[in-house]
Amino acid sequence: MDWSAREVYNDVFKSMNEARGSFCKGGKFELLENDYVLSLTGESGFLKFGGNAQAITSLGFLHHTSFLYDWDDVNMSHLTVPKKRPDYRGDRGHGGFLVKMREVWGKGCDELFYDTLERRVRDAFDVEEKIEYDDVMEIVFEGTGGQERWEEWCRGKPGSWGRLGARTRWVEDERRELK
Repeated sequence: MDWSAREVYNDVFKSMNEARGSFCKGGKFELLENDYVLSLTGESGFLKFGGNAQAITSLGFLHHTSFLYDWDDVNMSHLTVPKKRPDYRGDRGHGGFLVKMREVWGKGCDELFYDTLERRVRDAFDVEEKIEYDDVMEIVFEGTGGQERWEEWCRGKPGSWGRLGARTRWVEDERRELK
């Protein structure tokens, strides 16, 4: 996680701050206790805007990050402070501990983030596209029905989270129908 923070995301968020200039809250990006956090001027403590998970095996590794672009404050108010939490969080509730990317970098920051991240990855790695982005999105939204269909399918099959193979076959069947 230290590597991805240092070699990829640090430059991404620095570039986003520069691109938005005085129109954003900016903030210093850091990796703290496996969370991506910002220290914003006028705020006390670090504010989390991304979380990480990773798995390392002898065959390779998988690193996953979820960034908090936006959420419904009413839904967030129902969450309780967990017993196990990072030290830097203290006893702050979710509203005082998390920050929305949209609030830091403004409306449309999702596109700025994707574009900046793509440029950074292309600069850091030898990226060779095997499939065009539009083709991927066609598979996701037209072929499988997108996130809504995926969620509907999972909800419609009690216990389906334990049957990854069945879901995988379903997605593969949907992709074959596209061809």
